Amino acid sequence: MISWGIGLVVGNQWATWCLWEGWKHGDRDIGWAESVALELAILWLVQCEFTDCEVTVKGDNTGVIGAFNKGWLHNASCNAAIHRMASSLVPFNMTILPLYVSSSVNRADPVSRGTLGPQSICLSCSFELPLELSDFLTYV
Repeated sequence: MISWGIGLVVGNQWATWCLWEGWKHGDRDIGWAESVALELAILWLVQCEFTDCEVTVKGDNTGVIGAFNKGWLHNASCNAAIHRMASSLVPFNMTILPLYVSSSVNRADPVSRGTLGPQSICLSCSFELPLELSDFLTYV
């Protein structure tokens, strides 16, 4: 069974990943899912070969933004996501500048709840999910 999910919006394009039943277990919680959202945004940037740049990524979870900025959190699964993000960014000399936006203006929020836009503006996400995520997410 699928439960919604994680959304990514770039310009007017959208992408979503559904969370499979059982994703919320142990220390995998909404903070973990929000961390994975940032990780998916970074994987998309890497897929698009962004290099030598700073990129602002908007999100509505202050805990994830703070954890990313300081490089750790009191949650092993979130720390693993932060480690994977850093490992993805370093080879491309890319810096992520997370910026808080309230949920009411977060354009990815409806997408993460299953309110999808037209298929014609679906964002291409051809990257492979890290093994640590493949049992919990599927690209829609």
